[in-house]
Amino acid sequence: MKKLLSLVILTLTLVSCQKSSLPKPYNQFYVNDYADALMTYTEREIVSYNRYLYETYGEIQIVYVTFLINDEKDIDKYDKTELFRSFKIGKNDMGLLVILYFSKDDTSEYESKQLEAYAIEIGYNLEPYLPIPSLSNLIEENLYHEDNYDIPDLMVMRLNYELLNHFYVNLYEETPIVYDMDVYFDEL
Repeated sequence: MKKLLSLVILTLTLVSCQKSSLPKPYNQFYVNDYADALMTYTEREIVSYNRYLYETYGEIQIVYVTFLINDEKDIDKYDKTELFRSFKIGKNDMGLLVILYFSKDDTSEYESKQLEAYAIEIGYNLEPYLPIPSLSNLIEENLYHEDNYDIPDLMVMRLNYELLNHFYVNLYEETPIVYDMDVYFDEL
């Protein structure tokens, strides 16, 4: 009986020690660019703005994760709910995870990435302030805005500015961030 109990404990220990298939968040937390689709400048801007939101109000965290995929079947490899939980996004379930799926753009002479799809996971306590249909519309309008010219950095930054502005205005009754994407493009 003792041998059986020892074997069960050993098996459970080994199973629990197996490496998780979910990636770990980067130290900067707010941008996890596993697809290497964004420039360092964009990552720093997102981290700066999103950290400020969280440190000032102590609840909402907006986190971006990018993955490189070969085809749409690869999207199923990433469970957005489990990723949201493992990253522990937002205090009191006030987090938003935006996953961006990129593919390599082989038509360009430069190495570039093309956005193929996105997924979102929003915390239950944040959803009343930005319901899924409204969130989806906000993402569609800003991620695929015609002035982004399919440049991932412009796509993500415009979206980030608008998400921040939504929360600043609707939750905290603050003045929205004033931004100019042409200036941002020049800074890139």
